Amino acid sequence: METWTYNLTFKTSVSVFAGHGVAGLVDRRIFRNSRGLPSIPGSTVKGRWRYSALRLLSSRTTSSSLSLHSSNKPFCKEPDRACTLCKLFGSPAIRAAIWVGQAELESTLRHEVKSLVSTNRNPVISEDAELRPGIALSRKRRAPVPNHLFYDEAAPAGVVFTGTIRVINPLTKEEKQFLIGAAKLMDRIGARKTVGRGILEGGMIVQPGRATL
Repeated sequence: METWTYNLTFKTSVSVFAGHGVAGLVDRRIFRNSRGLPSIPGSTVKGRWRYSALRLLSSRTTSSSLSLHSSNKPFCKEPDRACTLCKLFGSPAIRAAIWVGQAELESTLRHEVKSLVSTNRNPVISEDAELRPGIALSRKRRAPVPNHLFYDEAAPAGVVFTGTIRVINPLTKEEKQFLIGAAKLMDRIGARKTVGRGILEGGMIVQPGRATL
């Protein structure tokens, strides 16, 4: 097994929601870890990484040894005949070759945020996040919906997250290069992409590590 690391540097504010809010003030709050600090679930990172890999394989600019299942089936079912996408990222029938850990604030930034939060323990408004207004749009009328103003929480622009990746199954050199290349193609993560949130600086930067027992 190998352990890799990855970095996410955001050019714009980022919102990965936790599914709850504060009635009358914050409609959607960002995801936080057990210590209350902004984080990004590994499943979110892996999902965007997989999408970038799918785009790259669909473009047919990759090596002929890398493959993608046909368009008439959603995923591969046989591990020994799995395409590159299903082998690396898994499917309902195949275990993924990689496991993506939760993205945490970069260590220096983590200490700064802890210090900032400790000065103001407001249980509703967090010092480490911004409140971003938005308005619901009617797809039918293509116009704002009356009385549908809402507020989202967002981590500010410039924030850096880091995480780990475990390579569970052996990979070829070409598959490793493919994963690193697909990660660099990731342009954004999170919700509210239409308003420019979650734009990445240089994509997801993956650093392969040494093999571990």
